Amino acid sequence: MSSAVKSLVFKDFDLNMKVHPVTGKMIARKNADSIKQALKCLILTDRGERPFRPHFGSDIRQRLFDLMDPSIANSIEFDIKTAIKNYEERAELLAVSVDGDPDTNNLRVNITFRPINTQVPSTLVLTLEAVR
Repeated sequence: MSSAVKSLVFKDFDLNMKVHPVTGKMIARKNADSIKQALKCLILTDRGERPFRPHFGSDIRQRLFDLMDPSIANSIEFDIKTAIKNYEERAELLAVSVDGDPDTNNLRVNITFRPINTQVPSTLVLTLEAVR
């Protein structure tokens, strides 16, 4: 890893719009936290939802109403991997696992990645549930 990549700092606004209690400035997310926030947005965005970016997203929310079986889980896993590969250049994807609960149609998604500016892996865990 080159020293230029190591010195990179990934920084995004916190989408919760939190402000620092002392300075009153918006709190920023950095490095792995910034990437986790971006991955969550990417995964929860349906394709076609963003104007001028019709392929951005993963269409997972539509599948929450499908009966969970291994083929659906594999398909969701493939969509997540493809979306991250295509739209999140700051992360090297290490693993994706999707576990479905057939009784509640909930999905537990684990994404393990490594920010390109560090050697430390990080994990994002999402629990998605079908809300009627």
